[in-house]
Amino acid sequence: MIAIKRKPAQKRASAARSELTPELGAAVERLAGLELEFIEHDKFSRTNPDRAAAAVLASAEEPTTVGDSDEARRLTAEEESTWFEQMNWFKFWAARLRKQLLRRPTAELVTRIEQLLQASTKIRNRLIQMNLRLVPFVARNFVSPHHSLADLISDGQVTLIRSVEKFDFSRGFRFSTYATWALRFTLARNISDARRRRARFTNIEQISDAIAPEVDEAILRESAYPAMKDSIAGLLAQLDPREQEIVRSRFGIARLTEEETLKAIARRMGVCKERVRQLEIRAISKLRKLVDQAGVHDETWVSA
Repeated sequence: MIAIKRKPAQKRASAARSELTPELGAAVERLAGLELEFIEHDKFSRTNPDRAAAAVLASAEEPTTVGDSDEARRLTAEEESTWFEQMNWFKFWAARLRKQLLRRPTAELVTRIEQLLQASTKIRNRLIQMNLRLVPFVARNFVSPHHSLADLISDGQVTLIRSVEKFDFSRGFRFSTYATWALRFTLARNISDARRRRARFTNIEQISDAIAPEVDEAILRESAYPAMKDSIAGLLAQLDPREQEIVRSRFGIARLTEEETLKAIARRMGVCKERVRQLEIRAISKLRKLVDQAGVHDETWVSA
């Protein structure tokens, strides 16, 4: 029964689309492909927002200041709540009208949806601009020799944009509180991920140094890391299982942890520490011979 009921509607929708002009058809396809994220509220469905959207589009741009001075424009709690509510209200109705558009495409619906989305985007951009000062304020606490303020601000701006889109205005919190925690979390996570990548890259360099000491005189090209990793994996595969395990553990290969001590490896393998040391020396010696035979010292790995 369900299929029978839907069939006439599907036919009507198909017939309606077939009658579209190329311009209208392109607009429908573009709107159908948009991803609309919004925070829903019970009262959104009670009032049509067309007039409010037109007012937003007709309003002048808000003066904004990115700096930290006392004169920087700041939103009151009431203004902030209103702006976030309107931004999500417009997107809610754009999504609702889009469902109608897909069933019965008309130029009027396209115009209404586009105006709602433009008004929502205008408010979103205002909110981002008004809160840009948060990014350097938080980012400066994460500056390190490996992370410049400029890079941190770049990452933070992406997080700020996502925070504006995800903020639930109905909970009564200020956006600055939410965004500050989001920025701290994201920057801390990014730094942690970068630290693990550096540790892993360093471990690859260590084993490269062990089997090819002359590489110490050059700087390893990070872009060549995947090729070098594959070459080292191929060399390790030619060792016996115990030698592979010792080399991987000693140099942290294929792990995100630090390299293990001889004592820790010996305990896990059930042998004495001296035996592990002997096997490590033998494995490194084999690797050096394999490197010479295979010509792994590819100049593309290093930059003078």
